[in-house]
Amino acid sequence: MLNSVHEDDSGTYTCKLSTAKGKSQLLMRREELKEILLEKTHLPKQHLPPEELTSNANLRVAPSREPLFTRKLDILEVIEGRTTRFDCKVSGSPAPRVTWMHFGKELQIENDNIRILQEGGRHSLVISHVSSDKEGFYTAIAQNIYGKSECTAELYVGGRGDHSEEDEAFDGLL
Repeated sequence: MLNSVHEDDSGTYTCKLSTAKGKSQLLMRREELKEILLEKTHLPKQHLPPEELTSNANLRVAPSREPLFTRKLDILEVIEGRTTRFDCKVSGSPAPRVTWMHFGKELQIENDNIRILQEGGRHSLVISHVSSDKEGFYTAIAQNIYGKSECTAELYVGGRGDHSEEDEAFDGLL
């Protein structure tokens, strides 16, 4: 059973049944699918089911109408001066429009340090030459005529001179 399926779950699924030693498993379809366990010793040889049964099925999941984050933003940690990237995936029909916020203020592409990318349902916010003023909460807001959904994550910025405890312990050994 698949719970909470999304478009990303579409594809081919295979069910493979194998026999256990001393027993055979036979699947029959009448009005409904029934499972019957048969002892090999009670079956004439010509009626034994195959050792392995395989069945394939294609699953196509239609997108939800209202915006839905199928991959949420991750919390990020980056060293000052480096580049970082928030990624999320959104489904919905019609395709939702995604806007990015930093502390509740919509991000505008003011310079080359911030890029907003979109490829299908994947949306990305790329921040180059990260500085301490870029630290904080980022929110992706997906909206279409059927609704709105939000996803938030935090960006931590470490200074260039910051050392972890492991680095300090290693330095102490030298």
